[in-house]
Amino acid sequence: RLRRALGALREKLAQAHAPLSELRVLSDGKDILVERGGARLEPLSGQFVLNFETRELEESVRVMAGCNADEWLATALEYEAEGKARAQAIDAYDRALWVDPERSDVLINCGTLCYEDGNLEKATEYFRRALALDAENALAHFNLGSVLEEIGELEAARQHLRQAVRLDPNYPDAHYNLAFVCEKLGASAEAQQHWEAYVRLDPAGPWCNYARQRLASFKTAKSASST
Repeated sequence: RLRRALGALREKLAQAHAPLSELRVLSDGKDILVERGGARLEPLSGQFVLNFETRELEESVRVMAGCNADEWLATALEYEAEGKARAQAIDAYDRALWVDPERSDVLINCGTLCYEDGNLEKATEYFRRALALDAENALAHFNLGSVLEEIGELEAARQHLRQAVRLDPNYPDAHYNLAFVCEKLGASAEAQQHWEAYVRLDPAGPWCNYARQRLASFKTAKSASST
């Protein structure tokens, strides 16, 4: 496409004797544009276009013709590692799914990015698709349960978090989130069980102090009720 674009550009801008040195070649990940003198145009059609946020071609365009799902997954992970290319990472994950729609790992990764971006509806969709492929995936149950808790679907969240700890009893974060949801539902005994599991599994964890506070409050309440 680049070769055809430059050929078209030579015809439309006859005064540009050395296009690669006189012009900036840009891409938004899908289309190739050429900038000359502050104006941008689509070289094959010759139409001028509005500016959009781009990076230099050599930084953003990846030749991925005929890639398999694993290669698209690797590309998505590279974008994630860059920290500022989340949209490109999601696009690469979607391309992996287009090649192989039954990749639950890709669905979970993409759902996690959507969740981190605040797109809870899309995250829920990806996690549900992952569970449709692998109903015994503890991480997918945990992620979906966590999203459902945030949108207020507490009972559904509890069911998925219960599945997560059933499938992986040593999953501290699943115990923590399940304890939190159980407290919201007024299920104190179940909440206490999972606070205890979290403290046992991750005694130096980032939320361990809070879990211990919750356990202490249960003991205080029990002592008060027995007097």
